[in-house]
Amino acid sequence: MPAPKDISQPTPAEVHLTWGDGHESPLPAALLRRACPCAGCVHEWTGEQQLAPESVAEDMQVSAVRRDGLYALQFVFSDRHDTGIYTWDRLRELCPCPDCSPR
Repeated sequence: MPAPKDISQPTPAEVHLTWGDGHESPLPAALLRRACPCAGCVHEWTGEQQLAPESVAEDMQVSAVRRDGLYALQFVFSDRHDTGIYTWDRLRELCPCPDCSPR
């Protein structure tokens, strides 16, 4: 998956990615936080989710967006969690738009 051609944050509660194919992914902070792939949120051996989705507040915000090399982003959330590395593939999978949701 190629890198997004544009990464913006229109509000603290959303990160917006525009992909090379023109597709746009508006990613709510709460969705990103619930999908955190770090070892504290997902069991390293079983892949079982350790983070209870209901423990993430709907008003979650992204305090910072950082590039991680040429393949991913890392977010700092308002709950201070910052250890997840979200690959381009994973971010595209998380897109909640009507075109992507049926997947």
